[in-house]
Amino acid sequence: MSLDQTEYELFVSYARKDNRPIPETFPHGWVVALKDFILADHRQYSPAPLRVFFDTDEIRDMDDWRNRILGALRRSKVMLICLSPNYFASQPCRWEWEEYQARQHHKLMGSDSHATVYFVEVPGTNEQENARRLDALMEKNFTDLRPWFPAGAAAMQEEAVRQRLAVLGQSLWERIDRARRALTVPGNVRGMTPYFVGRNRELADLHRLVGVGKIGLVTAVHGLGGQGKTELAVAYARSYADSYNVGLWWLPAEGKKDLLPLLGELAWVPEFGYTPSEAERNDGEKLGRAVLLELHRRAEAARERDPAKAPAALILLDNVSEPTLLASTQLSRLRKADWLRVIATTRLDPRPLDPVGKALGQVLVDSLDPDTALWLIREHLPGESFRTPRDEADAREIVRELGGFTLAVEQVAVFLGVNPEVTPGDYLARLRAEGLPSTDALVNADTAGQIEHQQKQLRPILESMLAQLPAAGRTLLGFASFLPPDLVPWPWLRELTCQRHPEIAETKPGYPDPWVTLRRQVEGLRFLTGSIESEFARMHRLIGAHLRDEIDETLDSELRAFVARRSDQIYQEPYAPAEWELSAILVAVPHLLQARADRGLAIDAMFLSDKVLAYRDIPAAFALLRTTRSTIEQLAQADPTNAQMQRDLSISFERLGDVSVAAGTWPPPAGTSPTDSGFATTGPGRPDQRPDAAGPVDLVRPLGGVSVAAGTWPPPAGTSPTDSGFVNNWPRPTRPTPRCSGTCRSRSTSWGT
Repeated sequence: MSLDQTEYELFVSYARKDNRPIPETFPHGWVVALKDFILADHRQYSPAPLRVFFDTDEIRDMDDWRNRILGALRRSKVMLICLSPNYFASQPCRWEWEEYQARQHHKLMGSDSHATVYFVEVPGTNEQENARRLDALMEKNFTDLRPWFPAGAAAMQEEAVRQRLAVLGQSLWERIDRARRALTVPGNVRGMTPYFVGRNRELADLHRLVGVGKIGLVTAVHGLGGQGKTELAVAYARSYADSYNVGLWWLPAEGKKDLLPLLGELAWVPEFGYTPSEAERNDGEKLGRAVLLELHRRAEAARERDPAKAPAALILLDNVSEPTLLASTQLSRLRKADWLRVIATTRLDPRPLDPVGKALGQVLVDSLDPDTALWLIREHLPGESFRTPRDEADAREIVRELGGFTLAVEQVAVFLGVNPEVTPGDYLARLRAEGLPSTDALVNADTAGQIEHQQKQLRPILESMLAQLPAAGRTLLGFASFLPPDLVPWPWLRELTCQRHPEIAETKPGYPDPWVTLRRQVEGLRFLTGSIESEFARMHRLIGAHLRDEIDETLDSELRAFVARRSDQIYQEPYAPAEWELSAILVAVPHLLQARADRGLAIDAMFLSDKVLAYRDIPAAFALLRTTRSTIEQLAQADPTNAQMQRDLSISFERLGDVSVAAGTWPPPAGTSPTDSGFATTGPGRPDQRPDAAGPVDLVRPLGGVSVAAGTWPPPAGTSPTDSGFVNNWPRPTRPTPRCSGTCRSRSTSWGT
């Protein structure tokens, strides 16, 4: 990083080509002329010098250039963008813009920290990234110099140009002045972490509700523990500090049930500067009213000092854990004044507290998007950059494995920063070997102090949230944790949970449905998410991994038996299966079999391929059969003396062959072998290793069945069976019964002679 630590008010971002003199004999280009005009214009607003970062050095070493620019970007209040096709064509310019976008909320001006001068028309583009950048740059007012750019910087002398630049100068001054004033706002809200990046959408939503929303509205920032709710609220307070000239005030709210006594605690905050009377000291409610009255007095004083600026105070109630604190009876005790704004961070679901949204606004905080999470890791590394493209790719894969869960990504980021000898690739291998919950083990004396979250590990957070649920809720989540995280079927969870907790299925007229109530609880705590109209929910993969470590393993066996039973029932039913359930089985079976081989589940799912072929498509049936075949083959190889296992394998080959015929991929092309069509002929299960005499026939008979279906058996007159690929004197098999009776376990021995 550069040794230059100057604090800049303005960062000029431009393409070098746009600063070439026009004509070539002119002493300087447009960007230099623009910078000089802004410096001269600024003197009419302030005698203090305007510090401008204007990089004119050629880029010789990219790493050195990035470090120099990154430092200046961080220390600049406003970015001035000189927009043109050259700007979008320049990789360094695009990089500057992306870096600035990620950190703009450190500039103490919310989302209004960049200005645009439009040099040359940027033609419409179908390139997604360029279109997104253009939209972001053009969403606010811009200074349009396109008509004059071809004439060169000499056009700066024209009155029309100078008028436009004067408006630009005033706009820049207002933004810079706001950033300076923000530094003097009173309060006890801490500064935001230097590693805060992204979250632009959530911050915009928060400002829409808090900064310009209706009077008296309290905004709840809610989500799973460890996702960064408090940091988002702090970043908002600091980003928009100039909007709250009566102060930014923070109060810890965990365990608090009464609002006025909680507000009264501000009286004891040294930065608040208030001395309570004896009566107020002994009465929490009276003290809370006194604090509100004092804030009102300060708001009126601010209005008198600056009538053009609306006064406002922001109060941040952090980690609300008691629903009563946000109940309408409590919120009604706040003064509905235009100067009072309140944010509450909470893991609670705000919807039951205010179903129609009249008193509580809501901003949801979920996992980081992949690019922001990758930024967070990079920000902690030495030099704030990845050493190699391979390191960056491995870090991105870590982010994918963790699902962008904020606390876990931060744990890994701090660990890699403290231990630079460990590459992202090394840690990725460790993570996959030890499992997702192992990120908690990264927290030690060296790393804990750098993790912003009050609780440094995810497990204690989840334990405190699980404690809020009844036993049926924990059972529900246990079953969900073993299912595919992106496709958790609610109907299955209901049936499985009710088997263990029959009371959940009992409904009474005039009483809430116990199942609906339980579902609202787990959704409200964000353990499961998704549309209320959908049959499916989602569970964050990291949450599921932690839950599986703590949950009764018999739930896994019960779930597998349930999925196998449903597969068998759908196979036996003479009508079409429900679309959602067929989708659920096609995703759940590979997920469960990959976690652990299970003969019963594999066999039942294998026979379900008939229904998949009939009601879905050939690729889906083929994928299911390859998955079940792999498990059956694994079990057969592990127990080569088990005749039943070998017959299971033979049946699986036949089923796979039938689908191959339907798909037109059998028989294989000339010069290829059956293995090229997905059939295996080697390994412990091959015929010469079978313990039973009929073993060779069992393995090859499926090939005969496929040949019958393909019309290549029996062989033509005058030829021998070997001409069709069969061993001489092997008897022709009959196809297995297409549907079984009874328990379905007999389907593995359905061969004729």
